[in-house]
Amino acid sequence: MIIFKKKQKTIDFISAVEGLAEAHPVTIAMKSMPNWTKEARKDYAKDKPAIHLAKCPGIFDMYRYGYVIPQWCDIAIETQGDRFRWTCQEHIKRLERVDHSLKDLPIVTNHSYDNIAKFLPRRNHSIANIIKIDTPWAVVAPPGVKFLTLPFPYSDFQEFDACPGILDPGISTEVNIQMYWNVKDKDYLLKAGTPMQILVPLTEKNYKMRCRDANEHDKKWFRKKNFLAHHKINVDSNIMKKAYSIFWYGGE
Repeated sequence: MIIFKKKQKTIDFISAVEGLAEAHPVTIAMKSMPNWTKEARKDYAKDKPAIHLAKCPGIFDMYRYGYVIPQWCDIAIETQGDRFRWTCQEHIKRLERVDHSLKDLPIVTNHSYDNIAKFLPRRNHSIANIIKIDTPWAVVAPPGVKFLTLPFPYSDFQEFDACPGILDPGISTEVNIQMYWNVKDKDYLLKAGTPMQILVPLTEKNYKMRCRDANEHDKKWFRKKNFLAHHKINVDSNIMKKAYSIFWYGGE
């Protein structure tokens, strides 16, 4: 018997941690606009001048596209020069992640300086290493849809900058945050709910977005993906793409 799966027609952000989708959901960027935009609009409303920041489509139209990934838990980060330490609530460290192979590893790590960070340009006030925060989020999208990952535009928070890149769910559905850390010799509390980065779908189509907890079908994908991603020394992107395509929309 041939089973025909329904095509994926939505962009789904799926949390491996129950409750996160309610507490700190992924949202369209328009719902997470920085505080300065409210002040700019209030100022414009006073006299409505012909030229004003609040009327700039180049800036405000950015918030019409893409989805904001908020920080999913409180993390305290302490830096001493280029060195950093972090901590969070103990029970957070034990929560489920999309990649089960990481369950015994820290949720905050840094990429190797010698192999990665030393080749990338950075601001003078940024620490040398690229910090990575693992999140419980996965993203599933219609066929062929990739995402441009960017720092949250004109953010209220200058302590960090998410690294730009491309996220292809066909290779990895995990949504993690790579970032420059711009605070040296200081303690900082990165609060849950802080807008961390924006994911812009690279498509002309207007897909509905859903943000939800993982169901049993999703968890089956997590298990399948974890094996396929780690059964070889190097990830085989062709195997990952084929498995993703078959699992989510019948092999198209």
